[in-house]
Amino acid sequence: MAALLAGTAGSTVGFVTMYLVGRWFGRRILETHKISFINLETLHKLERWFVRYSYWIVVVNRFLSGTRAVVSFFAGISELDFTMTTVLSCVSSLLWYGILVFAGYKVGEHWELVGEYLKAYDQIVTILTVVIIGAFVSRYFYKKSKSKKSADGRP
Repeated sequence: MAALLAGTAGSTVGFVTMYLVGRWFGRRILETHKISFINLETLHKLERWFVRYSYWIVVVNRFLSGTRAVVSFFAGISELDFTMTTVLSCVSSLLWYGILVFAGYKVGEHWELVGEYLKAYDQIVTILTVVIIGAFVSRYFYKKSKSKKSADGRP
């Protein structure tokens, strides 16, 4: 029970921290252009995405490896309701760590097996996430080069 509570609390605090960083400093961070592939147009698209799927993204994000800090950061930038976002992050974390603790309990002496399955799960999710992000970034640069060619008068 202590592992479940500690994992849930730590995860929720981390989510809230990145949410607040996004809310208070996110636009300034993006305006410095240190994250060059996210321009204002992309930011507006992300905000529309968050308006449309906002709280579902917060809930599902716990189960997607490698997206947690990014989702919480953009949830803050999108100014999702703090209380609702925190509660959903906590519930999502409770579910995730509940699954992990339950699996660890059921596996018992063979707890290393859970780590192996999680490693495989993380690798699959990471690969899918990289492919999806790569597709969006490629699409962005393709559209940018296409519009540049149009502006130059080239077909």
